[in-house]
Parts: sequence; C-alpha cells; structure tokens
Amino acid sequence: MTRSRYPAGPVVETRWWTALDDGRVQCDVCPRHCKLGEGQRGVCFVRAAQKNKIVLTTYGRSSGFAVDPIEKKPLNHFLPGTAVLSFGTAGCNLTCRFCQNWHMSKARETDLLAEAATPEEIAEAAVRGGCWSVAFTYNDPVVFWEYAVDVARECRARGIKTAAVTAGYICEGPREEFFEWMDAANVDLKAFSDKYYKDLCGAKLDPVLKTLEQFDFTWPTKINRLQVQNLFRLKFIEDKVNAIFIGGVGLGKTHAAIALGLAACHAGYRARFATAIDIINNLAAAQKAGRLVKEVKAYIRPELLIIDELGYLPVDKHGADLLFQIISRRYERGSIVLTTNKTYKHWPSIFNNDSTLTSAILDRLLHHAETIIIEGKSYRMKDRIEP
Repeated sequence: MTRSRYPAGPVVETRWWTALDDGRVQCDVCPRHCKLGEGQRGVCFVRAAQKNKIVLTTYGRSSGFAVDPIEKKPLNHFLPGTAVLSFGTAGCNLTCRFCQNWHMSKARETDLLAEAATPEEIAEAAVRGGCWSVAFTYNDPVVFWEYAVDVARECRARGIKTAAVTAGYICEGPREEFFEWMDAANVDLKAFSDKYYKDLCGAKLDPVLKTLEQFDFTWPTKINRLQVQNLFRLKFIEDKVNAIFIGGVGLGKTHAAIALGLAACHAGYRARFATAIDIINNLAAAQKAGRLVKEVKAYIRPELLIIDELGYLPVDKHGADLLFQIISRRYERGSIVLTTNKTYKHWPSIFNNDSTLTSAILDRLLHHAETIIIEGKSYRMKDRIEP
C-alpha cells in the first residue's frame, strides 16, 4: 500500500447508468436511481455525473486497511480461524441515523481516502499477509461496485476469497453480477418494517428482501424446486400448514426457512425464528422463573414459528416435554417451518428414544404438513481450501 499525495482517487467510468431525455444521467446501481446533472453527485456522494456519464470518484482509494479474524465480519462457517484483509472507501447509499461508521460512510471530504491501492496490490497484500480472504467493509461496497469487483477478480486469480459486508440495497442487474464475484456475504437486514427503512435509513425494505431471497437450486442433488417456490406464495400460513425441511448440513435448509420468514413478514404476518435448543432453554429458564405460561404464549402468538436445527443436539425428557407444549398448542392454530438433519424414522434418537413422545410430536406436526427433502454435499464446503 502507498500513501497518496493526492486528495482524490482516479475517476473511473461506470457501467450501470442511463442517459435521460432531459440531459441528465440516471445511476442504476441502487434503487435510488439518482438523476444527476453535470457535476452533481448521488446520495452516496462517490458516484457522480461527468461528461454525460456516471463515474466512480473513489476508485483505487481506501479509508484504511486492517487484518481481522474472519469471525469479526461476522461470518460463521466461512474459513473459520483465518485472517481477512478488511478495507473500505467512503460513501454509502443509505442514510442510517445509527451508523457507527458515519465518519466514513457519510464523508463529504475525500481527504479521508488516505490509502491508495490498485486491485492487484490489494490481492498481493492479502497473499503476503497470510490472509485467506479480502472483505469489503466499513462502508457498503455497492457504492464502489467497480472497484470491489476488480479487487475480487484479482483475488480469485490468486486463490484468495472475497466477502462483502453490505446492506443489500442494490438493483437486480448489478446485484447478480456483483455476487457472482463474492464468495461470502453478510447482508445486514436493518428491520422488518418498510416504515423503519424509510424513517431511519432513507430507503425501502423490498430491494433488501430481493437480495436476501436467493437460493442456489443448482447445488443440491435433490430438491423439489416447485414445491419450495410454491411455499413462497405463503398459502401454507393462511391454511395453518407446517413445512419440514429435511437434509444434511450445509444444504440451505436454514437459508430457505429464513427467506420464508422474511417473505411472511413482508406480507404482514408475524414470524419468529429460533433454534430448537434455544426454544427449550428459554422455556426451561422461564419455568424456573415462574413465567412459563407467558413464554409459551410468545411462541404461540406469531402466525409463523421457525424452529431451526432440530436433531443437531439431543433433547432430554424435560426438554422434549417443553417443546411438545409449543407444537401441541400451535396445532391447527399456526404454521411451523422446521429444519432438521434427521429423517422421521430417526426422530426417537432426538428425544432420548422416547417413542411415545416422538409419535405424539410427529402426529401433530405431520397431520397438516409438507415435507421438503434436500440431498447433496455441503454448500459451505464446496470451495474449502485445503491446508
């Protein structure tokens, strides 16, 4: 990395823009679609109109670099225990009032961009520093789309992974190409309310949901795509039907369940997500504190309850009894989306080999339910780097 003597980085022409009939140009990277006259900058401040084109004014410049543990991004099950080279630039296309990096994301002075580095230099720095990946963070990489993609291209040529920390506020075309170059992403969902996004972030919820509602149907060797897509019509919630995803680790069960929860919230339903063990532990703690009835109601109230990771850890008799209360009380009153790594015939092993209790749980879950079987190898391990 070299410290630049100049107050601004090179101006680079961008791809995602449209010339308007009134002489202005429209930036098409994010849903704001800023319409700019000559010399004007978008809300992000770093994309501007020059000579009837949209240009990026911060290409090759950073607000700083740091080597972090990958868990700090935070990312789980992605190159655990390895180092990541983190960097950002300036500007952001959201206006979050609570931003902790506001001095960079809302900077109006390019003097903050003290570090100059080409995409090649960043990739080489990661190699020299023993970093297994490079993260685009501190501010949203959507606004420096061209710089981020070029860095990712150079990293991939050297066997270095890339991770994007983003709010996901990006249009469809740029989004698809952007994430083709990313090996991991942390998409920050600020809230489930469009009003919250409007009042506190100056944005809309829907484009973020479109970013999150992605599922790679080409990876599992077995999955009923039409069945999964039909669930997103959400009629199963209206009909108080359950959906059980069965498959091994890393096949997207949790991803699909969360996406269903987001879709349900967007449609006006109440949804709650928790792992099976967290539900049991919360109920056990509430029982000790004498507030079990209140805690049970909290799991009964939402139209959709997502129970994740049933079967990954054994459940004792007391825990099984508590979980049965939730399943029994929701029977024909609300939908459950449940993910598990065990087929139904192996469920007794989850509940301490209590076949009677297991049968009672299955009876209530499956009376009105769809079962989605997913088979294949772990998606998380597809690009595993051998030590």
